Amino acid sequence: MIQVHTRASETLYTFISPKRHTGAARFEFNAQNVFNQKTAQLLYTYYNRYRTNSSEVNYTKFNFSQPYDYKALIAATSDATTKAYGALDPRFGKQDLFRAGFQGRLGIKFTF
Repeated sequence: MIQVHTRASETLYTFISPKRHTGAARFEFNAQNVFNQKTAQLLYTYYNRYRTNSSEVNYTKFNFSQPYDYKALIAATSDATTKAYGALDPRFGKQDLFRAGFQGRLGIKFTF
């Protein structure tokens, strides 16, 4: 029996030899991510450096009911004005946490 399952980012393949009479061996092969697709599971969504107080926008100085420019607010933070690395996260919009590569398992079962 052969089964092939495909998802958007990986292909699974299963092969099981047909059952024979007593005293034979049964072979099984299971493969995941057959085409070794390195699909990202995560996309960085933080524009400014998070978990850093000096990169946070001070929300007490403007009115939420009026339009505002968030890029200008981040550019006015202390990290943006005093630090060489700035307030922007360099990972913004980049991929991370990729799927594992090809994995295959071979099984042999002896029946008596």
